[in-house]
Amino acid sequence: MPPQPSLRHAATARTRDPPPVPPQVKARKRRSMWGFGRQRSGAAQSPCTAALIPFLATLFVASTLTFWLFTHPAGQALLRSLLEPNATRTGAFAPGNVGIGDSDEAASEPTASDALAGEERTRSDRGGGAEGGEGDGRAGEGERVGSGQGRSKAAATPASAFGSDSFLREGNATVPRILTFDLVKTYSHDSRAFTQGLLYVDHEASGGRSSGEGVFYESTGEYGRSTVREVDVATGEVLNSVAQSADVFGEGLALHRDKLYQLAWRVRTGLVYDRETLEPRGSFQHGMADGWGLSVLNESVMVGTDGSSTLFHLHSSSFKAVARVTVKDGGRRIPNLNELEVVGGLVWANVWQSNCIAAIHPDSGRVLAWLDLSELQRQASERSNQLGSPGFDVLNGIAWDSKRNRLFVTGKYWPLMFHINPRMAPLKATPQERLAELKLVRQRCQPSVVSPRPTVSPTCYSTGRPGPAKHLLCWR
Repeated sequence: MPPQPSLRHAATARTRDPPPVPPQVKARKRRSMWGFGRQRSGAAQSPCTAALIPFLATLFVASTLTFWLFTHPAGQALLRSLLEPNATRTGAFAPGNVGIGDSDEAASEPTASDALAGEERTRSDRGGGAEGGEGDGRAGEGERVGSGQGRSKAAATPASAFGSDSFLREGNATVPRILTFDLVKTYSHDSRAFTQGLLYVDHEASGGRSSGEGVFYESTGEYGRSTVREVDVATGEVLNSVAQSADVFGEGLALHRDKLYQLAWRVRTGLVYDRETLEPRGSFQHGMADGWGLSVLNESVMVGTDGSSTLFHLHSSSFKAVARVTVKDGGRRIPNLNELEVVGGLVWANVWQSNCIAAIHPDSGRVLAWLDLSELQRQASERSNQLGSPGFDVLNGIAWDSKRNRLFVTGKYWPLMFHINPRMAPLKATPQERLAELKLVRQRCQPSVVSPRPTVSPTCYSTGRPGPAKHLLCWR
């Protein structure tokens, strides 16, 4: 048995330093599996460490900068200035080819309506996709028919003239702008007129028959009550009128080369009138399933609607459809397109069963702006109740005075006609607030109507007017 150490020797043994650890073992203990551990002086750095640390630092800086650009007002302003260095930030809106006002200075400035069309044209030139995320450069779900002769093009205006937040997008499309308006003047309107089509002609072009402010040409509907009439703007007096037969339900109206072209409901036949005398000048067949709205896009092309979400490009001589464009907002089709007016290269359309007007690019079918006129509907309804007028109905009727930049709107059986000045609504502070505001506008402006399908049973909608003249629309 070996001798046991004394108590003194045992204590000394316990306090003695442990045996030395090899240097390579120390290095392994100091470093983690990712190579971030402390290294001895002169030791080579891990390749993983050399690559990963700069990458993570760059990622952190980029994510922080992106968050600031899209959420902070200063960042949003910087981003807009980078994307649109020459953008006009005033927010003014004049719906025609020149600015609101009669001065030469106003006429020289590009307007926001022109710029809406120009922004879409610029986007198309870049090969950008259409609504709904398509990236092949097609115009929405537009379909060219035949040779496509007479295919229209909107006025080309630099996108920089439109001072919008064009970086705010949904899918592959810029979200539409929200418009507001100033009420300039209120006129009288025949509360017995079921307005289906409306257009403006100035005092000189009308042959001096008006009291000075020009005339409206108006198409009214209802079976047995449909007319085409000439109305004095200032007084609301009917200067001339011609009635249709009892089996005609009048619809949209357009003026082209001194002739008035009137559509009719549920038929593919329209009527032609002399503008000066309103005498009938024959009829025409058109390429739409039904006749709702009609307006002149240019010398060779008209645009029309049949109550669906399709915007038809019609040859102005043959009235054959040379193109069909599906109107969409945020990937959703906009049905019930009704009365039309071409304003500054864009198609402004009443949306039936709403108090809204959609500003539509004629080639892509994108809704570029929404104008909610619920306040005018309220004023007209109050006036109708005061007069005891029966049958007050929906907003319908847009007329554009291109010389004086005046926009007129009215409705079916409305006792009032309104001259308004549309303008851009003030931008909200953040993209989230803007999208929330747009959601509310869409809820008011986009009707919940199922698109026509041939394989399902009929679906009917009505204006809600009581009596035998109730306006029913049935789709299969």
